[in-house]
Amino acid sequence: MVLGKRKHLHHSDWPKAKKVCTAQNLDLNILEKLSFAEERASMLNFLNKEFYEFRGRWYFFWSCNFCIENKTYKEIGGFDENFLGWGLEDVELGYRLLDKKVEFELIDNFVWHFIKPISVTREKYAQWLTNLQYFYKKYCDVRILELMSFEDIFFNTAIEAPNTSASIQQRYLNFERKLEFIEDSGLIKADID
Repeated sequence: MVLGKRKHLHHSDWPKAKKVCTAQNLDLNILEKLSFAEERASMLNFLNKEFYEFRGRWYFFWSCNFCIENKTYKEIGGFDENFLGWGLEDVELGYRLLDKKVEFELIDNFVWHFIKPISVTREKYAQWLTNLQYFYKKYCDVRILELMSFEDIFFNTAIEAPNTSASIQQRYLNFERKLEFIEDSGLIKADID
């Protein structure tokens, strides 16, 4: 199973991209100059690691660009449709794939991702938290709670507060360290009623 990367093109650059990219003429050099790398690519560079070395690679299972055998997808039950609203349904699928020992790799086969500024509203933030609760209750795996390491990114956006916290790379490094501690300590499953 493979995940493909994304190359982001900010919405403000769409007019420039449209001028150089028509059905008859696609100038990838100009698109490359306008695009920027996604978070997973910058994380690999920052940590100087291969994707398969990340303990938390299930966190980076974003469903915008992946390929899986139909048989495997059906065997694991596909996307869990109990996730409602915004967030974590794809991350949970990645978690389940790794839990079932289905390995996946991040490859350079990318899709262009035309993005607008992320708009995380209070409603989206509440949906994300509700989905996180569902995700945790489904598995009782304390590693899932470590997703809260990224929560204030969404919270600060939702309440329109300045984001004064650590970079996404530093957060992920801390996330990896926490997962390592949890896994090495044998504290993965929580006993809750």
